[in-house]
Amino acid sequence: MRLRTLAWRGMRSIIARPGRTLLAAFGIGLGVAAALQLLGAISADAEPRPLPPARIHRLMVSTDERESLAVVWPTTPGDAQRAGLRAGEGRMLEDLDLLDARRVAVLGAGLRAELFGFGSGLRETIQIGATRFTVIGVLEPSAVASDELDANRAVLLSEGAVAAHLAQLLPGAPSDSVGPGMARAAPSLLAAVAAIALLLGGSALASAMLATVIERGREIALRLVVGTTRREVFAELLLESVLVSTLGGLAGIVVALGLEAGVFASVSGNLVVFGVPLTLALAAFVGAVAGALPALRAAATDPVRTLCSD
Repeated sequence: MRLRTLAWRGMRSIIARPGRTLLAAFGIGLGVAAALQLLGAISADAEPRPLPPARIHRLMVSTDERESLAVVWPTTPGDAQRAGLRAGEGRMLEDLDLLDARRVAVLGAGLRAELFGFGSGLRETIQIGATRFTVIGVLEPSAVASDELDANRAVLLSEGAVAAHLAQLLPGAPSDSVGPGMARAAPSLLAAVAAIALLLGGSALASAMLATVIERGREIALRLVVGTTRREVFAELLLESVLVSTLGGLAGIVVALGLEAGVFASVSGNLVVFGVPLTLALAAFVGAVAGALPALRAAATDPVRTLCSD
């Protein structure tokens, strides 16, 4: 039997049971969406990109004697390095500063002069909102991160510290008031959501396919009597399961790409080229695994016992 014929029969069975199909495909679509978001977060972290404009724009930075408005950049060591920022004095932010949410800061050269005059400012304390930070470095005077923001008038803080002390830095700040890097869901959370959703979706699909096999028992028995082979029955039921899973995966991909564009303003080309086929293949694999046992049960149908049972 041709693949086209098998696919058509599978689609007819899917259309005949829309409620069951939607229920089975929902979990798989959710899992695929989470998996694609996970790939997007990983690829966004891996791709070189300039330091993003801060979502916390201008805050008052003060010492015991002076104060000045400055642009606060929640950033990471990798972002700062890719933006070409270097410390003229002291050091830049390091990975441990990010992981431990250390309250340390790197000042722009112009801001250092406003706050400390001719002093170095290193190991001195500054205050932003209700939180105090220790100055660990001063940027080179010529460092400019973008056309919009002058690094000479900036304060670099680790994203970990901003996340931990956001309410003290900017009371009433919404969750998206930090940079895009902090707006992404944690990869570990996305991985957990994807795994759980795919597991539940696969289980629901297996149950739905088993119910389909039971409902179509007499039809399958009659087809076996008139010459349909057990291999063809197995292939048809397995393909039907893969189609349901793939349709759910396509819906999840559309949702994930929409969210990706909404969060990051544009969808990464690599995500479309590599992520979409990968997650679609994952959905098809889940469908094949979920449909294998129901398809085997359908292929093992005893025509005589099934037809004579009623």
